Amino acid sequence: MISENKTENKEEGMPAWVMPILSALGSMGGSYMLWVKPLQDSFKAMSEQIEELREEVRELKRKNNCEAEELDGEDEEKDYLLPRGKLRPVKTNPSKRKTLSLR
Repeated sequence: MISENKTENKEEGMPAWVMPILSALGSMGGSYMLWVKPLQDSFKAMSEQIEELREEVRELKRKNNCEAEELDGEDEEKDYLLPRGKLRPVKTNPSKRKTLSLR
């Protein structure tokens, strides 16, 4: 059988060892196009979105700092905006992940 394959491939002009290599390369190319490339594209899009959000956060922080400096110079008329009493952080209950509880 092996000698038959060699003679068949030699008649076609292609050695017998080329076919497994070509099929492996085709499989790798298909995997790249179906799985790796879409992941790379989505990671690139997410990183661009992260950069845009970082810029937006920097802008909002700068704006917040400017407004805080303006408010420091005013009278304490807006004292009602400050919270009274003890602030409690919101914690999630590990047994019930969808519910929130104040502790």
